[in-house]
Amino acid sequence: MDVAPGEIVGLLGANGAGKTTVIRMLLGLTLPTGGTVATFGRAPDRTTRRRLGYVPQGLGLWATLTVAENASFAAAAFGSEPAGLGQGLAALEHRLVSDIGLGLQRQLAFAIALAHRPELLVLDEPTSGVDPLARARLWDEVHDQAQRGTGVLVTTHYMQEAQQCDRLVLMSRGKAVGRRDRARDRR
Repeated sequence: MDVAPGEIVGLLGANGAGKTTVIRMLLGLTLPTGGTVATFGRAPDRTTRRRLGYVPQGLGLWATLTVAENASFAAAAFGSEPAGLGQGLAALEHRLVSDIGLGLQRQLAFAIALAHRPELLVLDEPTSGVDPLARARLWDEVHDQAQRGTGVLVTTHYMQEAQQCDRLVLMSRGKAVGRRDRARDRR
């Protein structure tokens, strides 16, 4: 599976199909039991991870730190400037992450993942548990990033979200069992 610059690739499958495991292999956190994984043409390592923006299912935020502290911590890890928080999050910069709603937490996780201008954005069920308006806003950001040339790999259970992908890869039991290219289907 490849993700080209500016392309949104959806990874679909039931719970336990292997979507998160694929992502963990791309990050170098899990070794493949067969085959190889290459990120930017090489085995995943710290250098390739610096070129990725990642929003895990659990968001990867520190609940006991403030919004601003989370942004600063991530910036220090990537050697970048802290994430731009935008109006909604900037007004909450001194609040603990545990005290803000899930939709705002997801916005913060997105902002942090994008702060170092990654070449590939990896999103593991990025809109699960948020309201439809927040989901639409997050997908607007995904499309904005793709238009800027960032490749996007996203897992989702929502068919409305799958329809927004340029290409889909269907997984079952740890294997790709189907592919669909939206551009080819439009011809």
